[in-house]
Amino acid sequence: MLKFGDAWTAADDRKQERQLAALILSSSEAAEAFIAACALEARAILHRRADVVEAFSAALVEHRTIDAAMIDDTISRATDARQLAQEQQRRKRWQDVVVRASLFKSEHKRDACVQI
Repeated sequence: MLKFGDAWTAADDRKQERQLAALILSSSEAAEAFIAACALEARAILHRRADVVEAFSAALVEHRTIDAAMIDDTISRATDARQLAQEQQRRKRWQDVVVRASLFKSEHKRDACVQI
């Protein structure tokens, strides 16, 4: 859905989702609401892991098919890259805190000296 939107109909998948929803729910309105809620949750999960989706997309474009080992490697590399980027952001934020604290400390000392 992230790459193709609703343009890729996947008719058999749509048929199966309705059949599975009918096993759980008795009304067609409830089934449609359930399917919509599941689709919304799936989109949210995919958006939270968009880096992995992008990595899979690139791997599939490059290799046309991927096996279990390549799937594991793709997930691992994307996750490692995300975690590294997050750690770099945390360190940058911490450095900003240290700089602001140092500035505050130097201003506070200067103000204390002026008051004496």
